[in-house]
Amino acid sequence: MDTIPVFCIAVYDEGMKAAISALKFERTLAILPVLQQLILDHFPDVWRDADLLLPVPISVQRRKERGFNQCERLLEPLSRALNLPLITNAIVRGKETRPLYTLTEEERKAEVQGVFSLANPALIAGKKILLFDDIVTTGTTITEMTRLLASAGAREIYVLGLSKTVLRHALSF
Repeated sequence: MDTIPVFCIAVYDEGMKAAISALKFERTLAILPVLQQLILDHFPDVWRDADLLLPVPISVQRRKERGFNQCERLLEPLSRALNLPLITNAIVRGKETRPLYTLTEEERKAEVQGVFSLANPALIAGKKILLFDDIVTTGTTITEMTRLLASAGAREIYVLGLSKTVLRHALSF
C-alpha cells in the first residue's frame, strides 16, 4: 500500500474556518450538528465497507483544555449511520505539539514525526480503516498516521477530511 485515497468535503474557506474555529476554540457546540450533517450528506458511498472509524487524536492537554476532541464528535453520527465502531483510543498522540497551523510544511513534518503510536496494533491488522481529520492542510499529520496504520497491517486506509486547504487527491509514502 503506497497511495492513500483522500476525500475532503469542503474547502477551508472563511466560512469553514469560522465554523471549525468556533467549535474548537470557542466550544460553540451549536455548530456541531451542521458540520455533522455535512459529513453525512457528502460521505463517499464507496467507503461504506470500512471496518473502523478513527479520528485524529488530540493531545491530553488539548483535550483537557477543550473538553472534547472535535474529530470524535464530528464522526459520531457517521458511526451510527454506517453502524461502524468509532475507535477513539486506537491511536495515541504521545506528546504535545506546537499548533501546526503556525508552522511551515517542513516544520510540521519535524513536529509530528514519531508523535503517534498505536494502543493496540492487532486492532488494525487486516482492517479497512477510515481515518478522519477536520482540516487537511499539508497532509503531514495524515501521512504520519497512515504510515503507522500501514505498518500495523491495515488492509486499506481511506482518509476523510471535513475541509482542505490544499488540493490533494491522494497521499503517497
